[in-house]
Amino acid sequence: MNNPVNKLRLVCKLRDRAEVRDEELFSKLLPEGWRVEGRIAELDGSIVKLLGLNPSRDEFMLSLSLKKSKHLEDLVRSIIRDCWYIDIYYNFRGDEARKVAEALGVMFEEKRVFEIKLSGVDLKVSAYPSHKALTISYRVGWAEVSRGAVLKVHEKLCGAPKSSILSRIMGWGR
Repeated sequence: MNNPVNKLRLVCKLRDRAEVRDEELFSKLLPEGWRVEGRIAELDGSIVKLLGLNPSRDEFMLSLSLKKSKHLEDLVRSIIRDCWYIDIYYNFRGDEARKVAEALGVMFEEKRVFEIKLSGVDLKVSAYPSHKALTISYRVGWAEVSRGAVLKVHEKLCGAPKSSILSRIMGWGR
């Protein structure tokens, strides 16, 4: 990933209602290595914030600022064990929105909603050219997560991480 992605949110539908405090739920769901302080977790410059649970306590929302694509994949793999599904939302603005639209092959000149299939998931792409904004959302369950769809979609939208020269020479790059 070239730059940190700051406009990323996850909404997760829990299998059972949360019987614990919000902060306990947060630390229970995160994979190893994340340092949790209240409703905020950090790992190598990536930050995840628990925005809250809905009143029925069966759905919660996270806000993410990621430095590494791998952090998103690990986070989603960890969370999906306790969830029916995860809705993933990206918000892009300005030149970044235009670049993502081009990568997806959608026209950014008019306000419109596009449906695109990418890596086995259905993306809903909403273009708002007057605001220079692009909103992309999709839903994943265990099947999509286990196939690696989250990382594939993320890298298509945000750019694949640059592989090392040695990895490219050896053919290990993605």
